[in-house]
Amino acid sequence: MADMSKHTPQSLSNSAVIFSLLLGGVVVSLSNSALNPAIPLFMQVFGVPLVSASWVLNAYVIAMAIGLIMVSYLATIFVRKTLYLTALAVFGLGSMMGYFSPSIDWVIGARFLQGLAGGILIPLSVGILYQIVPHQRQGQTMGLWGMVVMLGLAVGPLVGAYLVKWYGWDALFIINLPLMGLAWALVWHYLPHQQAKIQQRNLDKKGLLGLCLLLLGGFVWERVAHQYTAQFSEWMMVAMIGLGGILSYGSYRWWLYEYHHATPLLQISIFDNRIYRYCTIISVTQTIGLMLYLILLPMLIQQVMHHPATWTGWVLMASTLIASVTTQLVGKIVDKQGARLLGCWGVILTASASFGLAWQLVDISIIAVVIWVCVHGLGVGLAYIPTTTVGFSQLPADKVTEGASLNNISRRICSGLVIWLAMAYVNYRQTQAVNEVGILQELLLLIGGMLLLSLPFAFALPRTSSSFINQQQS
Repeated sequence: MADMSKHTPQSLSNSAVIFSLLLGGVVVSLSNSALNPAIPLFMQVFGVPLVSASWVLNAYVIAMAIGLIMVSYLATIFVRKTLYLTALAVFGLGSMMGYFSPSIDWVIGARFLQGLAGGILIPLSVGILYQIVPHQRQGQTMGLWGMVVMLGLAVGPLVGAYLVKWYGWDALFIINLPLMGLAWALVWHYLPHQQAKIQQRNLDKKGLLGLCLLLLGGFVWERVAHQYTAQFSEWMMVAMIGLGGILSYGSYRWWLYEYHHATPLLQISIFDNRIYRYCTIISVTQTIGLMLYLILLPMLIQQVMHHPATWTGWVLMASTLIASVTTQLVGKIVDKQGARLLGCWGVILTASASFGLAWQLVDISIIAVVIWVCVHGLGVGLAYIPTTTVGFSQLPADKVTEGASLNNISRRICSGLVIWLAMAYVNYRQTQAVNEVGILQELLLLIGGMLLLSLPFAFALPRTSSSFINQQQS
């Protein structure tokens, strides 16, 4: 009985911290997607064109990228509790600024603050989770983390549409304040102050400048490409590919510089860990497949099958719910048996869903679409978070935050590039008078093939959890 009373306060403290981290994660996820339905309203209220209103989303994306870049450095010079509380406060400040915004410029500034804080909160949350959760329960906890983040992304557009309809666009900002306030209070009260050694580390200013220039160049390239794909021409495609090649070469040079730098901005050497590298590859390919589904399904359901947009929302919701529930259920399996079998089956299912949709696309029913999309969601639930959990488990505890940051940056950059290439391919095939069904079939086959290419990496993962490196002992 005495032993139980000894451990109960610590267990309660950890549970409160985990709840607060999950709460912060779901608010960031909701904010990432909830404002999408409000773009037309911003155009109407502030009298601005689409180009200006789209910066409400663009500012968030750019700022989040900066936050993801800086969190690795900040986590080595500040106590993680202090850094997390500061990021929560900045997110709350952005929410308050957005609520009282008198112009679109203030809204964009508010979204920039939210994105910057969100880019710090997500990887930092993962790092803290891996420090306070016992090794044998990390898979289960990360499954819960993945479930709430996926649900936040899934319900974001629906919540955003409801708030905009009944309360106005400013409700999208004010709704964050009580949730962030609760998370701040729980972290302040329950999270131990000392979470990691504070290191004196010089900021790699040259690496930061180079990466910001690359991200800015990539963002401008993507925006210009997006504008010109509507008036597609072969010379424009050649020009954009050429610019993409220049950016790719610059990225390669930056990678080499960071890899050999004594105090790099991002610990690129983490990729030397074979299992982490394999898990990141699986994570990237699954993210690319998921993002392409979010773009292609509306084309299929609304343009090819002529169903209303609400059908698209419900189909995507069903897929996300299955992925979320699966992620949580398999958490205990990862803790006991590792992720090799789960990862392999997840890759096979997501690839099979793409091939199945392509095969039935000529004469497909909405029921068949729902089935295949749910199979894809099941595969994502098996492959994504379980393998990511294993990858982070291979890193020392003080490197998990940097590993989460690199994983997130890799997924965002690669998925953004592939999505643009896919849309350029759609426009190119349309100029050749190929119908929408044929284009969708080709893209679904390409998605399935890409996912299958990651199968060997899933098979190379540790067979059992006993193969993990216990980072708590690192």
